[in-house]
Amino acid sequence: KKLIKNTDYTLKYSSGRKNPGNYKVKVTFKGNYTGSKTYSYKITPAKTTVKAKQSTTSIKLTWTPVTGAYGYRVYLYDSSSKKWTTLIKATKETSYTFKSLTPGTTYRYAVRPYARDGGVIWAKYTDIYVTTKPATPSLSSAESGAKNSFTAKWNAVTGATGYVVYY
Repeated sequence: KKLIKNTDYTLKYSSGRKNPGNYKVKVTFKGNYTGSKTYSYKITPAKTTVKAKQSTTSIKLTWTPVTGAYGYRVYLYDSSSKKWTTLIKATKETSYTFKSLTPGTTYRYAVRPYARDGGVIWAKYTDIYVTTKPATPSLSSAESGAKNSFTAKWNAVTGATGYVVYY
């Protein structure tokens, strides 16, 4: 039989149940039913949205604040173990800049909001792949050739998949 709220049972929640944390609800039966039972449940923080802005040697991650988050953890993905093993920074800020990176290299980062309520309550990872801009090649020589021709030479740039020559 389907029970009807406030006729067959009532619910009493612990306060503050809209924010991340640990909570309880007490179900009390009434009418034709007797007894009560208390259940525990957890509200986890929401995932965040992460954006990146990169240069040749740095990547700045920014993320949206999460309601009820105590802080954020920024991770680097370890491709050999296939896990988020390297904690880069624990912060209450909503941005972090990685410096001294290699030009033309792809990195995978994640931001994970968390809350505190008798322990740590984790949100899911929000990950992002970001490639630093390739370095600018240096022109080593340029010379005019035959009619309507021109030859330019430059150094190869690590991470570049091609070059665009402008005239």
